[in-house]
Formats: sequence, C-alpha cells, structure tokens
Amino acid sequence: MSSSSHGSLDGIHFGIHKPFIEPKEPWDAFGCEDPRVTAIDGTYFTFYTALSGFPFGADNIKVGVALSRNFKHVSERHLVTPFNAKAMTLFPEKIRGKYWAFLTANTDLPPHEKIALASFDTIVEIWDQKKWATWYEHLEEHAFPLQRDPKTTSRSAPNPSDQGGLDRLFLYPKLPNRKTDFSIEALLLDQDDPRKIIGQTHAPLLVPRKNTKCTARSEHRLSLRRAPSRETGYPSTTGAADTTTAIASKLEETPPGLTMDYENRPKFERYRRESHPRTDTTHPWESKAVFNPAAQLCENGAVRLFYRAQSFDDTSVFGYAESRDGYKISERLPEPAYVPRAAFEEKTHPGTQAAKTPGSHDSMERSTCSIPPSTPQIHLVSR
Repeated sequence: MSSSSHGSLDGIHFGIHKPFIEPKEPWDAFGCEDPRVTAIDGTYFTFYTALSGFPFGADNIKVGVALSRNFKHVSERHLVTPFNAKAMTLFPEKIRGKYWAFLTANTDLPPHEKIALASFDTIVEIWDQKKWATWYEHLEEHAFPLQRDPKTTSRSAPNPSDQGGLDRLFLYPKLPNRKTDFSIEALLLDQDDPRKIIGQTHAPLLVPRKNTKCTARSEHRLSLRRAPSRETGYPSTTGAADTTTAIASKLEETPPGLTMDYENRPKFERYRRESHPRTDTTHPWESKAVFNPAAQLCENGAVRLFYRAQSFDDTSVFGYAESRDGYKISERLPEPAYVPRAAFEEKTHPGTQAAKTPGSHDSMERSTCSIPPSTPQIHLVSR
C-alpha cells in the first residue's frame, strides 16, 4: 500500500517526513501514488494515481484529487476519472476564464494510451463523472499527437511550468521503442490557446544517467514530478526507477529545439572531398572495407580516428589515422593498430576462406579484386 508525503521549504532539502495523502476511500484503498500539486485560487490541488484493487490493472487505476488550503491537512478528496488514467496536472492559472489540465488516459491499456487536454468552467467540474464520461467518448479530439512513430509512446501527461505571461513550457516523459527506456521531452504551447503546439523537442532533454535512474526495480525509468520554473533556473523534480526522487537543474533558457523550425533545423552534410580513410589495396588488412569509425578530439584540435578494417578473408582489425584539422588525413598507420589475439576474438565461422593473419599471401592475391560499389566506407559529415 502506498501513500504520498511532503515536507520541504526549498524543494531540495527534506526534514519533515509524514503522510499527507493516505488510502481512505474505496477508490484509493490500495494506494495513493505519483502526486502532482498545483496552487490556484488559494487552494492546493494534489492529483494522484488512485489504486482501488489488486492485482493492479486498467479497471482499478484512476486519477484522484485532494484539496488543501494550508498544504498540511486535506480538506476534501474526490475520484476524478471514471476510466483508467494517471498523471493529471492542473495549469497554475486560468486561460480565458477556464481551468485546464493535462492527463494520460488509458495508461494501462497499451497501445491506446493518450496524453490529452481537458478544460473546466468551474472547479467542481474537475470531478464531475458525467462530464468525464462525455469527454472520454471523444478522447481522440482531446489527445495530443506526440508520437513520432508507432514505436514511440508518451506515457505521462506534461507538467506546466510557471512562466507567467510567456508561452507555456511543458515537460513530459517519453517512452521510446524499448519498454524500459524513459526520457523527458518538452512542449511549448500558445499562452492563449493551450490546444496549439508552438514547438516540440525532437530529442530527449533528460535521459537516465545515474545508477538510481538506470537500475532498481524498473530499469531506465524517468518520470516527471515537478515542472521547471524560470525564477529558479528551471529545476525539475523527477522520479527515478520508481524508488528515488531526483532534481534536474541548470536548464537556463528555453531549449532552442522548442522554437526551431524543424524543417530548417541544422543538418549534417557529407564532406565531399576525398580526405577520409578509404579501402587501401596496398594494405591487405584493409583492402575489402573500412567502417565503424570512432573519433577523439584532442586539445590541440587534432582528431584521432580508430576504425574497423576488413581484409578479403573477412578478418576484422582496428586501423588508426590522424587529422590535424579534422578534414585532411595527416597520418595513417600502414599496419593495424589492433589485431585479433584473444581466444574469444578468433573466428569460428570464416567468411570466404579460413581465418588467416591479415596480410598473408592469399589475402594479398585477393586484394587485387575490384571493390563493389556497396563496400562500406568512412565518410565525414559536418554541420
């Protein structure tokens, strides 16, 4: 059984640990999780995941809300959604006389989960079951198209930042093509019409790095707990691996990816001049293909390049090259920088012939063959 607690004056240092919302009603008897707090009209609204049964499933996971005037005692609580949902967040101010909120519907009914927007004329409409039933019938009309491809799913509703009159910035967790990978991305919405998306990141702002975010009970899992604020340097509170709470900060300005025209975004362009490493028929060990480069930028501006090279007997080794300016190769070793030497590196299924030492006579004979157009090569790209 879970409950929600609070106790910090600055959002970083916690000295008070006591329950704030505990299971009480039939619809949250098995747990109160993932709270999201918004202060508006002199009242703290804490939306949370209400668990009404076990084992947990779509029929017993819904959204509840607790109201408090002093953030110490709960004055009332209500079941919000009559359907499966999580991660509801109320905007910190009215827009055109209405209250607005994000939530994720069908969170436990993949692949039908949707991040969606809801509006209310009055506070009591927030827990009006008839209103929600009508809203749910038209879920597709309220949903935000945040999926970039069928394998990418948004699993939690965005949290609004308190940027005042600026366009509204929202962060939301993103689930990529593996179910265990979560990251955090952002939306920028019109300040007068939150249904209009002005900008959206096309890559994660925050990904799992620390051990607490990458292991524990749920690997690679991040979830947003508090949205950023311009006044405090955009700190954002995240949940890590379902066991830890973390702070992400130092995002000092609106990410450029939010306001950038995606079609005119910076792109990489292939360097046209023939200066990068290519197959070399005078070196049998790299006469068939060169690929998989790894580059290191040195303090003096030089670039060290390690790459995989393959001979015509399909033996792979590492080659080494160096460039003083990052474009023109100034040095390239005539011999491999590394060759297979450990037992686990030996070939068990040779390609065109039995494994031989790169540069053997038989490899030398085959190196005179023409290189097909599809042979892998190394190419240089730049912005």
